[in-house]
Amino acid sequence: MTETARAWVGGAVAFVAAAALAGLGTVWHHALVTVGSLGRLPVGLALGVLALAGLTVFVRAWRGFAGVMGAVAGAFLVTQVLAQVGPGGDVLIQGDAVGYAWMVAAPLAALVPALLRRRRPVQASPR
Repeated sequence: MTETARAWVGGAVAFVAAAALAGLGTVWHHALVTVGSLGRLPVGLALGVLALAGLTVFVRAWRGFAGVMGAVAGAFLVTQVLAQVGPGGDVLIQGDAVGYAWMVAAPLAALVPALLRRRRPVQASPR
């Protein structure tokens, strides 16, 4: 298989994986946990964002730029499609602070690892 074909396959696999994880995150994002005097915290939102960021870091190490773009596209597409009003008038992403945070944070969580440097430059030690 040529390198171009591997890039396309890697991008497609990353797209499907990120789309599935973004779909699960859409279901999770409104999970709230009461923590003592702190009140109700959106643990589902944090877990969904961390899972997408972790997937993108893995995909970047595995397939590079093509994989990352596939993951970003999958996460963005699924969150935007699932934010629409369904045929019965139901919505999966509510129009509140947590819902808007998920719509913005999910694609950004997939995009941020693409913008980070690959490795730190090695500095020569002074003698």
